[in-house]
Amino acid sequence: MKFPPDPRLPIINDEKLRPLTQRLYELFRQLFFSINTLEETVAGLGGGGSSLTTGTATIDFSTGANLATTVISGQTGILSTSSVWLELVADSSGTHTAQDAAYAALFVSLTASSPSAGSGFTIYAACADKMTGTFKVKWMWS
Repeated sequence: MKFPPDPRLPIINDEKLRPLTQRLYELFRQLFFSINTLEETVAGLGGGGSSLTTGTATIDFSTGANLATTVISGQTGILSTSSVWLELVADSSGTHTAQDAAYAALFVSLTASSPSAGSGFTIYAACADKMTGTFKVKWMWS
């Protein structure tokens, strides 16, 4: 299957890294394509079934950390059995460009805590190397 180009992915022109970066580029294009397809499918569900609640948050690695957290509160309809989805947004954040944010997706792992019924959840962003500054995260739960 041929996937369309994705502007969220950086172009790396180092000849030594070309085979690896081309493969990673293809894998991430497939991932982004799948995410977009999922988002379009969920958006098309309309009135039937469960509703989808979405929002954005900022994670802050400050001046250098391996872990950043942010609490999403005020989610009165969330259940302890709700599912939460997270993704880094390839958008500028004040400390990083959109390209930096797209590249950070290769290194930052996002995890959500188990939801607290009627309250919300915590987003954990972890990285093997120290990161700095802020990144935007899109969250969804159903």
